[in-house]
Amino acid sequence: MVKRFKGGGSLGNGGYYVAMTPQRIWALDLDGTLLRLPVDIEAVRAGVVELFSRVGVVATPRPILSGIQAAARAAAPEDLAEQARWRARGHGIIEAAELEAAASARPCPGARAFLEALGQEPVAIVTNNAAAPARAALERCGLLPGNLVKIIGREPHRPAKSSPEPLLRA
Repeated sequence: MVKRFKGGGSLGNGGYYVAMTPQRIWALDLDGTLLRLPVDIEAVRAGVVELFSRVGVVATPRPILSGIQAAARAAAPEDLAEQARWRARGHGIIEAAELEAAASARPCPGARAFLEALGQEPVAIVTNNAAAPARAALERCGLLPGNLVKIIGREPHRPAKSSPEPLLRA
């Protein structure tokens, strides 16, 4: 569980403060916690290798996200905007596979009962999957909770889990 805080403002001297009024929210992982998303990761890796081979970059996408990051830097070593475009293309390959896998997603044992036990407690899903496929898989499994505040999914320009940044966005 992550505590989220509301409030804040300016100190008038250029500094800022955050008011510490806690708001409780349940931050849950998706794949392996709530459901199983059968992504063909080897096909994704092959797609990433093929993408970057077009510009002569030998991609080694193991692990996949840091492999895409390294390949994007190699594809455009001096151009940060172009690196971002290459990262987005690589992430697009993953997202397409996740969307395809969402149609075959299966709920994990106990997931439905756990979500029901939370009642109206606010829930955030924090996942290294993209948000759209995560939502599609939750809907497919009948696990999209009515108390869902947000889905924090993988974005090409933001740190992924295990960085604390996605949890802090919850």
